[in-house]
Amino acid sequence: MSRFGFVVIDLISKCVPEYAFIYDVKLITLSSTGNCMTIFKKIGLSKRYGKAIYAISVALTLAIASLVFFNPYAIPMALLLKLVSIPIILYLYTTFTKNTEIYFYLNLGLSRKEYYSIPFVVEFIGFILFITLIAYLGNAIR
Repeated sequence: MSRFGFVVIDLISKCVPEYAFIYDVKLITLSSTGNCMTIFKKIGLSKRYGKAIYAISVALTLAIASLVFFNPYAIPMALLLKLVSIPIILYLYTTFTKNTEIYFYLNLGLSRKEYYSIPFVVEFIGFILFITLIAYLGNAIR
């Protein structure tokens, strides 16, 4: 085996230890493409390819934040509205893009579940932080 093969096997064995004994480089690289991806890389990919989901969620977040700014007691209603809107946005996004759907995210190392759920999880965490800040500012102004 060439020196390049040992380097690839060493690199792959750090990510996927159970494949360290296989010496077929093609088999190793194909079987471990998604296992070494960190959550930050996945978030970056979802930011790049899920712009429509982020745009709709951010618009809804800003609308809900205006409610919370003027009435901080509306935070439970805002959380409920956000949680109800997530499946609706996901349904509308999947139905509008169903005809043009290409499974490119599989080549990127993402599953379909990750491709659709990462934008909502990231945006929901941002929503919680933003609503907390807006409620604090709303109370500070009054």
